[in-house]
Amino acid sequence: MNENADDDVRRKRLLDAINASWTTQAIAAAVELRIPELLAAAPLAGEARARAAGCDPASLRRLLVALASLDLIACDEAGRFVLTRSGALLRADADDSLAAWALFNARHSLRVWSRLADCVRSGRSARASSGGSDDFNHLDADPEAADLFHRAMTGLTQSIATAFAAAVDLGRARCVVDVGGGYGRLIATVLAAYPGVRGVLFDLPHAIAAAAPQLERAGVSGRCELVCGSFFEAVPAGADA
Repeated sequence: MNENADDDVRRKRLLDAINASWTTQAIAAAVELRIPELLAAAPLAGEARARAAGCDPASLRRLLVALASLDLIACDEAGRFVLTRSGALLRADADDSLAAWALFNARHSLRVWSRLADCVRSGRSARASSGGSDDFNHLDADPEAADLFHRAMTGLTQSIATAFAAAVDLGRARCVVDVGGGYGRLIATVLAAYPGVRGVLFDLPHAIAAAAPQLERAGVSGRCELVCGSFFEAVPAGADA
């Protein structure tokens, strides 16, 4: 590769990184409009697609073209947009869904990241600079954001939880505590893999409040105690791991 071509590659890579904000918003818009679910049900074209999504036809098509450039959807021989395997990860009902994480980043994370330069100057986080604290207590006052955050963590945890349960031998443990475990995906996976082990799910009230149904669906609620608290202060005693 000659020097000019190499410069072009570097420039494109840098532009992709700079332009990442639009990709975050386009993906989140797709999730909010439930485009993955619509396209998973059946390929739709033109007016039918716009009516199903409740969108302006021309604007929706531009969004779909943008999503196609990200390989989240594709165009079939009939000119209809169809969901790709990557796009299917944005379905809310996927086991390893990234839908909630996409929405959380678009709605909440970008506002904090926009203050990064100030944080580097001051050595203080964006929340601390605004009179808050460097923990998760801010979610107590925003139930919707808290639920979105924990659903996002659940989706991100699924593949990690399965790998963890397979790689770490907890067969000799009597009790395992999941510190900051959110809705309990990790501890549920561990307890399912080790029927003789009891668990403790430890997190703030906004997480624990919705964890019980998740554990019940996993069939491990009878072996998992729910404990409220902040790991910045202390963690439950008496566990083996």
